[in-house]
Amino acid sequence: MRNFRSLFVFTLVLAAAAPAATIAFFFARSVSRLTSENADRELRLGAERAAEAMRHELERLRIRVDALGRNADVAGAVRSVLFEHVAQRLLEEVRRESPLVGSIALLDGDDRGVLVLPDADATPTSQLRFRDDEKAGRFERAQDGGGFVFAAPVRGLLGHHAGRIVASIPAERIQSFLAARAGVGQSIELGADAATNSPSERVAAQAPLGIPELGADAPLVILSESRAARFRIVETTQERLLLGAAAGTLFLAVLAYALGRRLSRPLRRLAQVEGELRTLKQQMHPHFLFNILNNLGALVHVDPDQAVEMIAKLSQLYRRMLEASKAATVTLADELDVVRDFLELQKLRFGERIRYEINVPAEFTTLHVPALLMQTLAENAIKHGIEGAREGGRLSIQVRSEGGIYRCEVRNTGAPLESAAHRHGTGLENTRRRLELLYGEDGRFDLRTEADGSTTLATFTFSGKRG
Repeated sequence: MRNFRSLFVFTLVLAAAAPAATIAFFFARSVSRLTSENADRELRLGAERAAEAMRHELERLRIRVDALGRNADVAGAVRSVLFEHVAQRLLEEVRRESPLVGSIALLDGDDRGVLVLPDADATPTSQLRFRDDEKAGRFERAQDGGGFVFAAPVRGLLGHHAGRIVASIPAERIQSFLAARAGVGQSIELGADAATNSPSERVAAQAPLGIPELGADAPLVILSESRAARFRIVETTQERLLLGAAAGTLFLAVLAYALGRRLSRPLRRLAQVEGELRTLKQQMHPHFLFNILNNLGALVHVDPDQAVEMIAKLSQLYRRMLEASKAATVTLADELDVVRDFLELQKLRFGERIRYEINVPAEFTTLHVPALLMQTLAENAIKHGIEGAREGGRLSIQVRSEGGIYRCEVRNTGAPLESAAHRHGTGLENTRRRLELLYGEDGRFDLRTEADGSTTLATFTFSGKRG
């Protein structure tokens, strides 16, 4: 029988794993196809991001050099050596802060180098000339065709051009800047057209650099990668997905089988415990309802107003008890509401023969206690203690903390416990069993007579956690 059950469970696991493996297979194929289809799009986005980064850096250079052209100290350096120190510092800041600038020079009106950084042998040249009404610099292709040059006019006295600032952007600096923005296995460069510059064994995409003054001569940012590497990535992705799906399916099948065998016994035990708790709660339905209903018939003729009040309180109490009976535990605040309603009903029955007090710290009201357990102990105290004494008695309820668990004490005066049967009746045995099922060793119950012989003390311990 056991072998048959194991075989049956294993068959069910395989039946559930087969659709999962099929779905994983088609999912892997779909992912591989999408990866291949998106190759051009990924390259195009990469080229656009690199082109945008370079446009941003070129625009920063344009703004900085144009500002130097309007600087009075720079214009003064063209005419006098007194201003050369300040002008050299400003030019050095531009060269140091821009990753694209190779050399930068301040030229006078005759194109002689006033200041050249980093050294005089690297003087950049430019074919650009500016009219007096031109205020902004322009880019042009370098004479060697491998980079750019940016030139801006230097405005002297009365707005006349006193010279030029020329910054060279060599090809190696451009390549280094772009290479930092390429992915693994990708190459990036400036070129005229990806279709003509890239060999057939590579997949390429391009994006315009966007330098308006260069017009049709403006280069393109070309990003490419090996076609074989691209499809090798696709194949590797597909293989890994399939292997991962197969391994995951097998692992889940074995895990489900093992867990199913291990959890079957605790689940059956849990079902038994829950069934036993429901049975115990049903056995503990309060009997005082029947006593009160019997008294109402006579009270309606004797004191109608009191009968109406009792009916209202009974309705409120019964509604709260129905809500509490839906769960194994309730908050201490809800349980105390039921106890207070119950005691108020008893005061309507017995008048001044019943006196009670409840002493529970406010911070304990969110703790969880077994549903209707305190009400059952209060009912037991009245039925076997206070009700049997001619002068009645006093009932007190107290909750306190003891070493990580909580203790509830229900004391009552009145008639003493008459026999051991009162200590071991069905209701009290059910109370012990409920506490054991809910809290284990932390749930204990005790009923005894105190030393004065006239006070009965019922105590139980609980963890305060939701059951």
